[in-house]
Amino acid sequence: MSGNMKSEKRPTPRIPAAAANEKAAAQAEAATEPIAEPRLGRVEAPSGMKLRTVVLNVGKTFGRLVNWYASLTEVDREDMADRYRRQAIAEFEMQHYAEAADSFSALLKLNLKDAWACQMLGRSLGKAGDVSGAITWLRAAIEKAPQEPESHFQLGVFLSHTEQFQEAEAEFLKVIELVPDESKGHYRLGVVYDQMGEYDKALASLQRALQLRPQSPKINQRLGFVCEGKGDHAGALKYFKKAAELEN
Repeated sequence: MSGNMKSEKRPTPRIPAAAANEKAAAQAEAATEPIAEPRLGRVEAPSGMKLRTVVLNVGKTFGRLVNWYASLTEVDREDMADRYRRQAIAEFEMQHYAEAADSFSALLKLNLKDAWACQMLGRSLGKAGDVSGAITWLRAAIEKAPQEPESHFQLGVFLSHTEQFQEAEAEFLKVIELVPDESKGHYRLGVVYDQMGEYDKALASLQRALQLRPQSPKINQRLGFVCEGKGDHAGALKYFKKAAELEN
């Protein structure tokens, strides 16, 4: 070939645009693909680690079990108080006074400010034979609710049982002040005066009680005893006869 011939240039092959885009996407994906880490072989854990794992899982399971049981048996404070209240009343009405005292005591642990529970605990203890305990709790009831006549009345009854007549007199006078139209305060005051030998006062109190409850055999009978103590045998016979008629 002659030296002055021009060398031919080969034309660069043209790649279609779609193929070029696919190739670029494949390269980009390969560049971003995460490098796989070499897998480590499984090895057995030390015995101490095994034991700690077991204990931890058992503890978690037991804790979940306890929480589940607590959720089943949990009651709120008011529900528990209501249970003790109903149980105590039932025991008191059945004359199971020692058991009633235990239930009222449990009720008070839930609410120490409950004056009614203090009163009922005192009454239960007194009827169970613990007069000293009765007086203590009835005083506590009066401290919490000084205008409750029943607490004063019950305290007066147990004070008279222990021959603390002057203190009993004060309690029954308070009952009469709070509920003047109820006969039982007048009646019990008359009984205390009779026990103290103050027959005129006893007669006046009992006659007032009889005005409020004229059909009461008990009041008529007590009036008979007072008249007898005064030496009024005719008056005593009259009241005893009336008491017998009313009882029949």
